[in-house]
Amino acid sequence: MTACNITSNSNAATTSPQSIACFLDLPSGSAISINGVSVSIQRDDFVGISQIPSQHFHFITITAKSSSITTGFVLLPGSTATVRRYDPRTEEVSSTIVVDEMTIQNLMQQSPSLEHQQRVIPYSLLVKEEQQVKWNQCLTNYIAADLLRQRGIESSGQKVVPGCLNDEMGNNMAGINHLPSQRETDGIPLSYFPVPILDQRRPRWASHVGTQQFLQTLSAPERTQLFVDPHPSQRAWERVFAEHYQHKWEWVFGDLQLSFLFFVHLHCFESLMHWRDLLSLLGQLMEVPPPSHLLAPVLVHQLSNLDASEVLQTFIDDTEDEEENSIATALQRLVQTWRRQGDNEDMLQRLSSLIEDRLCAKIQSVDEDDEEGGLESEEEGDHYRNLDESDDESEGPMIVEMDDYEAAIQRNKTTNRATLSYSVPYAPEIATNYPILWAAKQEHEDLIMTCARALEEANDVSLVRQAADYLEQVEAKSAHL
Repeated sequence: MTACNITSNSNAATTSPQSIACFLDLPSGSAISINGVSVSIQRDDFVGISQIPSQHFHFITITAKSSSITTGFVLLPGSTATVRRYDPRTEEVSSTIVVDEMTIQNLMQQSPSLEHQQRVIPYSLLVKEEQQVKWNQCLTNYIAADLLRQRGIESSGQKVVPGCLNDEMGNNMAGINHLPSQRETDGIPLSYFPVPILDQRRPRWASHVGTQQFLQTLSAPERTQLFVDPHPSQRAWERVFAEHYQHKWEWVFGDLQLSFLFFVHLHCFESLMHWRDLLSLLGQLMEVPPPSHLLAPVLVHQLSNLDASEVLQTFIDDTEDEEENSIATALQRLVQTWRRQGDNEDMLQRLSSLIEDRLCAKIQSVDEDDEEGGLESEEEGDHYRNLDESDDESEGPMIVEMDDYEAAIQRNKTTNRATLSYSVPYAPEIATNYPILWAAKQEHEDLIMTCARALEEANDVSLVRQAADYLEQVEAKSAHL
């Protein structure tokens, strides 16, 4: 698979197999879009779109006049006819109302006359050749059938609906087809596996939903090993890359294309979160393998087709767990990594310019030495301090100015007061009996303080249980004494 090259055989559209997509009883005033090209339906007897090249992947979205919900239909390569009917009870095109085979055959046979009556719109009148080539070769070229099956999309014509964030159940796609409610749902709700953000330069990074869900999938030893590692993001990525992408970079690119596609055309907020988090994780890696440079042209064409001035900024402002412009930050870090590896400078410069233009990013370049030391830029540090000063509910650490810290140390010296120390000796069996609690203990805490913090945050059930057990043990010993 190569980068986009806007060249095409002009006879390809006429000689290739074609399919038809029909949406019956769609009310006048509804909007229908195929591959990002939209049209407003101004008649009540509209039927659908014909002459769709069936050798490619297509995505159709429909918004009924009386509804604010956008639903999508995926057309896979090899499809011949997709026929669905509008349900006035739900004000959506339904995937559960059965259209008989006779109706489908009649629609296919009458397609030429329906085109003449302008009840059916030929695909070539909606999507120009240049748009089709860009869609096929730049925006969807890595979307494979195996990846679609991971998202629950197994056949052509399946209805796709925006998913919703669920903090308790998580958003892992594993086993979604075995959920009892799946059979009753009109459409496939989009859902994604948790992507961890282990960047300690960000405030509130530990409260990120994907990070919490990812850590809950690890055992206590695995979690401890992750955080004692000097590069936890690298270790987390290796686990995600193996479990969810089977070490295939094409699947990573396809997942980024698919989530971006569902975000832009289906207005799926969870798809935006997945796209952003996956880019953020890649941006934290100290070194990205050579195949990753194929992602640069994908991002160039995604940003070229994104108007972020209104839609994207609104979504980012609504999130409580990430700083503004976090997507731009992740992309800039990726560009810096690729530049260190000597990748295509022209493509990287184009991508960097698009980040500045489309995402309104004003990010100070980070020095390579600061990056290697895990230090944040002065601009990022000021931004984090402002967040902590203005947000009383922030879960990030309190930022203390160095001048205030040095003044406090000097006061301690002049008054002969020793600084507090939480170095408390513990019996060796404590680490054995309470491994999760022992791993959660921070340097400035004793175990009682760790227990209090764990019970207050209540983010980890196993940690809460061990904290409660340890406190009961301490109380029992105190009562005995």
